[in-house]
Amino acid sequence: MSTTPNDAITAHRADLGANTVILLERALGAGRVELVSAVVARQGKGLMAVYRAAELDAATRTELVAVATPEGAELQPCDVAEARRELARGLVMARIARRPVPGWLCEPSALVGDLEGRARELDDVYHCAGCDAPLPPSLQLAAARSRGTAPLVLGCPACQPTATMADDVDPGVAHAWLALYADDPRRALVLAARAEGRRVPAELLDGVRGAALLALSNPVEATAHLRRAVAADPDAGELRTLLAEALARAGFFASASAELQHLGRLRPQLAPRATAVRAAIAEITERGPAEGRARRLDGALAAFAVAS
Repeated sequence: MSTTPNDAITAHRADLGANTVILLERALGAGRVELVSAVVARQGKGLMAVYRAAELDAATRTELVAVATPEGAELQPCDVAEARRELARGLVMARIARRPVPGWLCEPSALVGDLEGRARELDDVYHCAGCDAPLPPSLQLAAARSRGTAPLVLGCPACQPTATMADDVDPGVAHAWLALYADDPRRALVLAARAEGRRVPAELLDGVRGAALLALSNPVEATAHLRRAVAADPDAGELRTLLAEALARAGFFASASAELQHLGRLRPQLAPRATAVRAAIAEITERGPAEGRARRLDGALAAFAVAS
């Protein structure tokens, strides 16, 4: 990544309803600039519109900024580090919401810096809709699990005075889950290890470790963690869903079928997909794991995972 003096880069932002507009510019000399603009949907969808252009003259720059800035948004100067952090938050939210992210935005550059590195270190992805303060860990996880579909949340004591200050989710555990939801299971395992190093009880980390190991195609080890996590919280539908998938992928078919049957009662919306997986398991159990039957089970498990 090339180095650029900080005074050659300027940043602006505008908050408009549920969105934040970020504008970063780098002076190239001779009156020309490089520009990156983005609209970040703060309710959880993250990056909604991203533009990049280089070698812009003053007139073209003005035209592009007008196109990239929603009507009614008033851009105000802000700190460059603040703007980059907002872009990193938008990047993580977009990944959690399963939205596409431009590849160039993840490459280190003089203008946006190391956005990928900033995104990995974020521990407060979702903010209060009222004052933009970070949400507490439990609400961070609730927002992530909604994959960008939940409404804006007033989650800080200043905006919701009746809210309790207590939170039953350790920040380190939440940080690991956020990495996992952003499709970075290796990072989730690193963060889980860090949390345990800070004396977070290992049993609080079994769920995220099992989910991360499953994502990394290690269903046997994942099963051990997820069994303990479900035993500690039998009504946790997400953990039971992950356990059922891990059991099936590890070849523990009888246990997987029993777990899927229980899950169908616990989460009726998953019953049709759970039944499809059980049927594929029964076919393999009765007739053997021929290639076609194995593919059908894999397909049923993939559909089950998406539905959950």
